[in-house]
Amino acid sequence: MAQSVNITELNLPQLEMLKNQLDQEVEFLSTSIAQLKVVQTKYVEAKDCLNVLNKSNEGMG
Repeated sequence: MAQSVNITELNLPQLEMLKNQLDQEVEFLSTSIAQLKVVQTKYVEAKDCLNVLNKSNEGMG
């Protein structure tokens, strides 16, 4: 678990380091969300293809 810090007690270099760390975390999370959206789209497309194949196979049986 992360340690709690009172930011009013930090000096300017510490605040800059904190800002940089938070910027990196936001960038990571934004990239992760974008990747998850791509995976979600691929999953939906694959599911739709399987549904089409299943319906096609049912018609042949």
